[in-house]
Amino acid sequence: MIRTLIYLVIFVTWLRTLVYDVLYVGVVFDGEASWFTKLKFLTILNMVLQTGYFGLCTLRALIDRCQETPKRGPHRAHPELPTYYPTTKLHVFCDRLYALAVFPLGMIVCIVFWSLYAVDREMIFPKELDAFIPRWMNHVLHTAPVPFILVDTMLVCHKYPSAWEGFRASIALGLIYTMSLYVWNYFDGYWVYPFMDTMSDGIRFIFLVFAPICFAVFYFIGDHFNRLLWGGGVHPVREVMKRRLSKAADLKKNR
Repeated sequence: MIRTLIYLVIFVTWLRTLVYDVLYVGVVFDGEASWFTKLKFLTILNMVLQTGYFGLCTLRALIDRCQETPKRGPHRAHPELPTYYPTTKLHVFCDRLYALAVFPLGMIVCIVFWSLYAVDREMIFPKELDAFIPRWMNHVLHTAPVPFILVDTMLVCHKYPSAWEGFRASIALGLIYTMSLYVWNYFDGYWVYPFMDTMSDGIRFIFLVFAPICFAVFYFIGDHFNRLLWGGGVHPVREVMKRRLSKAADLKKNR
């Protein structure tokens, strides 16, 4: 029940922020046609992603709670690898979403934003935005993702895809976003982020290459962090699972 309540609080926090942004912040830049054009910003993409993800996590926690029995659930003894994450489509989808997008994107948004803000806030969050975006919302968007993701990591053992599959997917996601910045620049005539105006063409090319690598780096950081917390359960190794299940079955027979 506590796990469900935690997820519900996080989900409501994100949902309130998203609704506030749509209804009260709206479009703050000249020439923007609708709220959906704001999806070119990584912060807004992350807000939508985190809202959807924690909504699914809340649903997943409710389902787990309803199906949990004294002999089956997160609190019983496990002779094999952790089994408190069922292999339903919802659980598998949440794990993939967490590994490939939620963890990397959430961490990148927070670290990059506050790093640039510390150097020169005008490069990432001009003072004019203070009139549109309240302080609490700024912290939900650019500070809260880290603790929320860490809490989720401690509550649930996420199954990660293979290292090669995760690397390819994270690089692809990074490339798609960085290429979209060039597309927006081509049609709108300006760069989405002010700091890109200060870059030369060569530096922008390096940025184009470096950004997808950042996605991959944070994918592996998330993988490593899950390993530290949950051990071998992070990666489903079939042969190991079979041996441990067989050993558990033998122990039951000998009792």
